[in-house]
Amino acid sequence: NIRRRVVISFRNAIDFEQQNNDVEAYRNYLEGLALVAATLQQDAESSWTLGNPSLTAKERRSLLGFAKQSVDRLMLLLDKQDNGCCNVFKETLQVTDNEAAKQNYETPVRRISTPSPQRGAVGREERPFIAGYEESPIARMQQENKLLIARYSTRLQAASTAAQRQNLQLELERRLTENAAIARQHQEMWEQRRSEVAARCHKAAEMKFQINEKIENGTITEIDFKKQRVYAASLQYEEENPWLNKLKQDFLYQPQDEKMQRDIVTKILLDRIHPLGCLMCQMQYAVLDKVNPIITKHQSLLVKKSNIRYGNENCIDARHKILSSIDQGVCNLSMDDAEDFGIERKVSHGASEEDIAQEEKKAFQRHFHNIAVDIKQGIKILETIIIALFEQLNSEKGRSIVTEILHQMYFAPIKPYLIILLRLITQEEEMELEAVMLAKQDESDLVPVEDGVKRQVCAMLKHITSLHSPCQMLDGLVAALKILASITDENNHYKSLGADDLLPRLMTIVTACGLPSLPAEAMYMENFMPTDRALGEGGYSLTVLQSVMSCLQPHSG
Repeated sequence: NIRRRVVISFRNAIDFEQQNNDVEAYRNYLEGLALVAATLQQDAESSWTLGNPSLTAKERRSLLGFAKQSVDRLMLLLDKQDNGCCNVFKETLQVTDNEAAKQNYETPVRRISTPSPQRGAVGREERPFIAGYEESPIARMQQENKLLIARYSTRLQAASTAAQRQNLQLELERRLTENAAIARQHQEMWEQRRSEVAARCHKAAEMKFQINEKIENGTITEIDFKKQRVYAASLQYEEENPWLNKLKQDFLYQPQDEKMQRDIVTKILLDRIHPLGCLMCQMQYAVLDKVNPIITKHQSLLVKKSNIRYGNENCIDARHKILSSIDQGVCNLSMDDAEDFGIERKVSHGASEEDIAQEEKKAFQRHFHNIAVDIKQGIKILETIIIALFEQLNSEKGRSIVTEILHQMYFAPIKPYLIILLRLITQEEEMELEAVMLAKQDESDLVPVEDGVKRQVCAMLKHITSLHSPCQMLDGLVAALKILASITDENNHYKSLGADDLLPRLMTIVTACGLPSLPAEAMYMENFMPTDRALGEGGYSLTVLQSVMSCLQPHSG
């Protein structure tokens, strides 16, 4: 009779758990445990005091087995409560049209690491644990079954008789079947909740970006659909991850806190499972896929440039082969058919070295232009979605913070590749600047600059070339020119020099710093600096630097 009541309680608990009624399931498991405990206690007292046990050894083991299973299910219910299993994790969202870049959130996510130009592939890392992340009920059931099988394997090895092993195997099979039934029931409810959340977020994104209005007006573009998809997935991710939802609530109470603004944008972009972090990662890999084949094939030009410059015939032949390989097959970035035909005609008729170099430079410039357009468009999409998610950032200061952080994180892994491509474009300027540096280091016609200032500004210029963010590079250049433009008069009063006096001093610094790759660095800053920086101190400082390099390279064009 007692055993029947325990079995009924255990089955009721399983039924409630299948119905996702965890509270009633918890109570029924406890009720079964209480019955087992009371029965075993009564059996122990009758055995010790009267010497007449009320249960057999087999009945005791059976009751203890039910108790053990109840305790295991109670522990799972408690873990479920602690981990917030009412949350659901979104299904895979494909945010780009590039099949090679699409990833499933259930598979290991590639994390961008700082690349080396000589390496053809970027390393991968397993997805780290993230607070609030929840696997599907089926996936949790599979993990639980692995632990269950491991525990029963130990017990099976310790079993002394065939009957005990058979009973343990039957018990294991029953528990695995029960887990599967419960997981299937939860999976259906889990998927239904996911669908409801996804539909609600999709509707909010549709209204946010006015998709229906744009469709009616005929102004809709693929970028609008991409923004809608990523924005909807981001809203869903916030609802399903308590840590991010709490962070957003805290941000609502302190919208002007600059540190919090930076923290929330940084955490979102660092989270490679968040739709925005995943999208940025895919954009970075798309850029690497376009740049890496070009520099892998043609960076040897940077090594052979001196031989090519002095007219070595073997190197000229190699130049012909290199030029003919910059075609439609490289990263799907092709030149016009007419231009391709013109290059082939020049190569076949023995064009001069100067003509080949010019056509080669134009080809690299076209490749870089297409890549730069994609980069700036990608950064603009990310910035728009971030500001749409956090309206408190929709101010001049907030947008500046978003742009600054995006530049820091977006360009870190791809700048080394871009600089090599830019050096292929500016290799003639680089050679002329290097020759000028060697020729003018000991000349007396340069404007003298104080030794302390010269060392400081040279160190700052070298530091600028080690930075990845165009915003930080511009800030460093502005700081360097301010130091160079500040001098003291006979009364030790500081005054600032004008452009006419600043240019000769900067010319002295550039010839002394030994950085022939400055044209490529300047072109990098010019192409990727924010629009508002171009009209401020950053744009002015960059113009001054480019003017100095133009003066030092009279034949570079």
